[in-house]
Amino acid sequence: MNIVIVDDSDFIRRIVRSTLEKENHTVEEAGDGEAALALLESIATPDLLISDINMPGISGLQLVARLRQNPAFATLPVIMLTTESREGVEEESQNLNIFEWIVKPFQPDVLIRTVKAIASGS
Repeated sequence: MNIVIVDDSDFIRRIVRSTLEKENHTVEEAGDGEAALALLESIATPDLLISDINMPGISGLQLVARLRQNPAFATLPVIMLTTESREGVEEESQNLNIFEWIVKPFQPDVLIRTVKAIASGS
């Protein structure tokens, strides 16, 4: 799968990239929402977006809301990474069609299982 990671933490991006590349995925990354928008305009539509929710400037939810307005990204699977409880953020994003929420810190196998579920169409 071609996957884009968006997180303002270099550390989290490195962990996610390393985990996904070990599973033979191709990974692009951006450090914030603005950089993600620019990246997504310059590459082929990815198979998956993994985004932090809390970032300076454009938040992860704002990023997904903007992407959903573009037909090319209307059905793009999204995994959100958050330090908040799932309940609080799930309610806030009901109309954004988020595939899964992963609470940080997380175990790499949780991310791998979630990506495999998306890849298999589950």
